[in-house]
Amino acid sequence: MTVTTTSTSDILPDTSSRWLTRLRWSRQPVRTRILIALVLLSAVISLVGGAVTLLGIRNRIEAEFQSPIALAEQYIIQTNRHFAADDRLIKTLPITLAMQLRHIRHLKVSVFDADGNSVALPRDADESLPPESEVPQWFSALAGNVSEHREIALTAGERRIGTVLLHAEASDELAEVWQEAQHQAIAWLAANAAMIAAFYFVLGRILQPLVTLSRGMADLGQGRYQVQIDPPRVPEFDAIIASFNGLASALSAAREENGRLYRELVTVQEDERRQIASELHDEAGPCLFGIKTTAAAIEARMSRVDHAEAAEIGRQLAEIGAIAGRLSILNRQIMKRLRPIALGQVTLRELINDLVADYRRRYPDIRFLTEFAVGERSYGDVVDLTVYRCIQEGIVNALRHGRARCVSIELNEVSPSQLATATALLLFLRDDGQGITAAATPGFGLAVMRERVQSLGGAWELSQNWPSGVTITATLPLSFPSPPALGRMA
Repeated sequence: MTVTTTSTSDILPDTSSRWLTRLRWSRQPVRTRILIALVLLSAVISLVGGAVTLLGIRNRIEAEFQSPIALAEQYIIQTNRHFAADDRLIKTLPITLAMQLRHIRHLKVSVFDADGNSVALPRDADESLPPESEVPQWFSALAGNVSEHREIALTAGERRIGTVLLHAEASDELAEVWQEAQHQAIAWLAANAAMIAAFYFVLGRILQPLVTLSRGMADLGQGRYQVQIDPPRVPEFDAIIASFNGLASALSAAREENGRLYRELVTVQEDERRQIASELHDEAGPCLFGIKTTAAAIEARMSRVDHAEAAEIGRQLAEIGAIAGRLSILNRQIMKRLRPIALGQVTLRELINDLVADYRRRYPDIRFLTEFAVGERSYGDVVDLTVYRCIQEGIVNALRHGRARCVSIELNEVSPSQLATATALLLFLRDDGQGITAAATPGFGLAVMRERVQSLGGAWELSQNWPSGVTITATLPLSFPSPPALGRMA
């Protein structure tokens, strides 16, 4: 008993090949697919047409060499019968036939006397026709390059006076057919090339709405929801384009609504921070000051107390003062994080310099580079605070997650001619940290930063910095929807 086994490797190559073929086909554009199908259809039509043409050629060649040999045979028999009646003419029969038959198309005639000697050479091929060697063998085989031989005896009564050999061949006709086939093939290929080129441009025009739709989808994917596509001239695409425009309008409206809600949220959040900072300043500050003052008063009255007891009281008062001092520093830091103390009182440049100076004190080993091309003014609490928060969050991310050793801050005011939109602030935050990976997703802080910028109608982008680190680019237009007041949100 014989057992035949089939290994997996015998099957996988065919499966992989089919899968790769389908994958390549699935990645082709619609226009390419249609053109490929058109080329294949044209090839099939060409094969069928070629087969029909070859069949016609075979019939033509067969008719071409059958007709002259039949006519020549009939002519020889009749001439022989006519010459046989006259003894003087019968002697000239071989040479007469050789001369008369030498110009018959597609026929070679050899005439021999009674002794077998040739009385005339076969005629030369017509020099106007191409030689047989120019016809490819494959074409000769397909077209049917056949030949036929006939031998006709010349007689005078019962006596044989000579022989005529007729050799009919289609080489001359085959050469002519080959020339015609070449001309037809060239014309067919030229017509097909022109048709495919015309189809290429026509399909491009017809399928242009799909290309425009693809670009529009890319714009939607990048957050440009204001995009609208003009109605196409192809009726079948009207519903698709109308649905796309409706989707873009709905996304744009939702984006505007989200921006409005986020601006309200930021306004409420910043107002809460301002109130908390104000309460810390107004309530916790005086309380801490009172603790310090009370401790100082107790220390001043320690001279009336026993020396040993005074030393213990002094130690405890010093501890109270140290704790109060730390609480005061912590209170100021919390107030600063909640809301920059100088916001609305100094220029944006001074506000950022104060923030960077604070980080330089806290991280002396980190290089902080700043470059400003902005006016010596404040751009309003909303813009100033947004820029401040973006820089603050960017520095925190660079130090905490990127482990950067250098952070660069560049802030420019760009004109409409430079940005092709309204006047805006352009912020670049660069670091030399570990950068971002393909699998990494922006954290909550970066998401909040992006929402802050986009809520003001700006643009935000996170990208790799060269040769290492991250670049954050934020564009803030200086004209944006005003945030609502607290009274209107109640």
